[in-house]
Amino acid sequence: MLFKTPFRLIHFPGVALAIAGAALVLAAVTVSTRLFLPAAGDAALQQRLGQIGGVPALSVVMYSPIGPNELAALSGQVERVVTARAPRLGEPIRTVLGPPAAVAAHGETASVQLAARDGFARHVRRVATASGTAAAGGVWLPESVATALRVRPGQAVTIGGAPRVRTRVAGVYQDLTGGGQALDPFWSPLSGALAVKQIDNPPAPLLLAEPPRLAELGRRLGAAARLEWNYYLPPGRRTVPAVESLVPEIERVRLDVSDPVSLLAARQASASSALATAVASAHATELALTGPVETISVTGRILALALLAAAGLYGVKRRRGEVLLLTAQGVGGARLAGRSMVEAALPLLAGGALGWLLAVALAGVLTPTGEPQPQALAAANRELAVVLAVGLLLLAAVTWASVQAEERERSRTAFRQLLAKPLWEAVVLVLAAAALYELQTRGSQPVPAGGQPARVDRFLVLFPLLLIAGLAGLAARGAGRLLAGGTRPLRAGGRPRPAAFLAVRRLAAAPRLVLLLVTGAALAIGILGYAGILVASTRGAAHEKARVLVGSDTSVSTQVTAGGLDGSGLAATRVQRLSGVTLAPDGVPVDLLAVDPPTFPAAVHWDASWADRPLGVLLERLDAAAAGTARLPALLAGPAAPDSNAVEVGSASFPLTIVGHTTAFPGMSRADRRLLVVSSESLAGAVGRARTGPLGAEHEVWTREDPAAVLAVLREAGTVPGPVRTAGAVMRTPAFLTVSWTFSMLQALGILAGLVALIGLVLYVQARQRGRLVAYALARRMGLTRGAHLRSVALELAAMLLFSFALGTVLAVVTSSLVYRRLDPMPDLPPALHLRLPGAVLGLTLAGVGLAALAGALLVQRGADRANVAEVMRLAG
Repeated sequence: MLFKTPFRLIHFPGVALAIAGAALVLAAVTVSTRLFLPAAGDAALQQRLGQIGGVPALSVVMYSPIGPNELAALSGQVERVVTARAPRLGEPIRTVLGPPAAVAAHGETASVQLAARDGFARHVRRVATASGTAAAGGVWLPESVATALRVRPGQAVTIGGAPRVRTRVAGVYQDLTGGGQALDPFWSPLSGALAVKQIDNPPAPLLLAEPPRLAELGRRLGAAARLEWNYYLPPGRRTVPAVESLVPEIERVRLDVSDPVSLLAARQASASSALATAVASAHATELALTGPVETISVTGRILALALLAAAGLYGVKRRRGEVLLLTAQGVGGARLAGRSMVEAALPLLAGGALGWLLAVALAGVLTPTGEPQPQALAAANRELAVVLAVGLLLLAAVTWASVQAEERERSRTAFRQLLAKPLWEAVVLVLAAAALYELQTRGSQPVPAGGQPARVDRFLVLFPLLLIAGLAGLAARGAGRLLAGGTRPLRAGGRPRPAAFLAVRRLAAAPRLVLLLVTGAALAIGILGYAGILVASTRGAAHEKARVLVGSDTSVSTQVTAGGLDGSGLAATRVQRLSGVTLAPDGVPVDLLAVDPPTFPAAVHWDASWADRPLGVLLERLDAAAAGTARLPALLAGPAAPDSNAVEVGSASFPLTIVGHTTAFPGMSRADRRLLVVSSESLAGAVGRARTGPLGAEHEVWTREDPAAVLAVLREAGTVPGPVRTAGAVMRTPAFLTVSWTFSMLQALGILAGLVALIGLVLYVQARQRGRLVAYALARRMGLTRGAHLRSVALELAAMLLFSFALGTVLAVVTSSLVYRRLDPMPDLPPALHLRLPGAVLGLTLAGVGLAALAGALLVQRGADRANVAEVMRLAG
């Protein structure tokens, strides 16, 4: 008997399914929460480290005269300190940045910047190299310098003036700046030397060598240099705990380097690291997510535990005859509760294992950072064991209480009394009102500060859960009372419709079960719809805001007006930006954007709600108004401005005519910062008439094409591309990601709640199975056909699920309309957030509802067809 007990639920598949499903939801919510938050922190850390590119984990910098012996001695001192304090950082990469110098050959001279970095040859694009002894101890010239000097590898060049050093060229490499290619993160420590400081003063290209060779050249030239030792993160996963454990070690290195009695302090050495800031950003992301995610987690656990309690109640009801027989024989409720724990152990463990696998996959999907943190996984496993044990004890407690109630014949009466009055709905709605009051009075807004992640208020998650649950309960209760009114509306011309008649009669006969099922299903669909609406709204706003900020999908800076775009067939346009511009006579500050009207519409994204005229019509006004007038026609984007008759750019002033107004425009930097849009040709004409000098505009190329294609065209035309910005990179900032992650997690809870509702549907069908079989057996003898019975069951289940879908969807729209404006992650950027319906989510949910009703009807009909009518009638008697 003891061996058979764990497998007794095989004969009661509905109970086993409910227990396994509840354990699956409980495990999935518990484990995914514990994995999700650390995974979000890891994702934020990796994003931060990606933003700073090849910045080392630790940099030790000093300025010193250089020579091979001096470099070796200083390297030894630095490495001893770092090895003693932070041994996991490994070997450093040395960087030497010498002074600018002249290099000469064949009577030609060019300016270069002396630089060295360990292993640099693996991070340049080789154009030509010398072989054999000619390459030993030589230097590498950029292609532009080698071409200007007419030098090939193996030939000699002279460096410096007085003194001068003669050395051989070991190789020629493609210039690091220009050419359109992205700069290798390896060169991050030399980014200052490669940066374009002024348009008319580009940086000198780098003459490269290995550090010992450059130190020897520096000694012979009598030069000083900037010496830097760069230590990088050790190989392996970059998780927050792993990186954070390095921070105190690096801090000890920093203190040792700055110690006044150390040899390095005498050289005025300094140590710096970006890891502490990156780790702090990761912790800020975790903190911003903790409140709402924990609220979601608690809600999911409550749903799972409620399902476990329902499974316990149903198990006792399903086996009521057996329970009464055992209690009559003297078996107490405590013993039956203990036996229920043994019976439930296997489905509970099976559901928990499936939930664990689902949670690991879920954490990876929501924050794709690879495998979960070992520490987080271990903590999740411990918590999972605790919650499953709590669930098992809850099941036993409910079983004991149900047995005690069955003995006193009070369970059904107490249950009906509990559900007869809308007490719990009133309590839930009061809590929802309190949550809304908190949101309204505190004015919660997930606005990031200083690049920090947006903080989503937990009440933005708690409020919809409470409101949807309370209103769904009241609506389901009202629909149940309408059903109790009878079936007269189903008769047409005195002839009853059997399928609809039977469906309504069954629904009216069990109003409390219908109330529970409809409320649970509407809550699940409402949660899923609410999260889907807010995710769609915030992501849609993110796309629009990012494109407005960048100008289009991609923006490429150039030093001068880009050439080569005409005739290329690319959807790209040239623009010029001017800042420090004011409107006269009131001195209102604006930004000025000069565009090319013919190519502009195809290269940008435009929303018709931004203006009362199409973009093409507005741009035509710029050219039409410019004809035959000395005034500069312009569009004004953003807030309305006082009547202005001129625009002032520095010391120049141009007469102005405003020909149109828009609420937003590509290139705007802030919602409250006005943007003046003019034609490039009109601006050039105004500058010519005013006889002013260059306005110092920033030149950009905007495109909806692949950035690589545009860079190739620019490079081929001889235009030097600068930094590249993309709308996708803007959308990956913490301000957008934390909001998206939070409501993606809420969507996952909605799906799990839907699973709970489906299991509730199974329990509903199972709870009424015996009565349904008796009614079917009698109705078949009275002429009910098999098809009519199948249609009646399908209508019964579809009516509940479709009503739940409509109710949940309406409540999701109503609830999200109350709070969505508070989820604008960047309210300073136009355009404003708009409510968007997730068509795919709602469509798939509706399809799932239909399939669930059909599958449930087919299963019920299959059971009815296979039932033994004589046995059913005997049990009914």
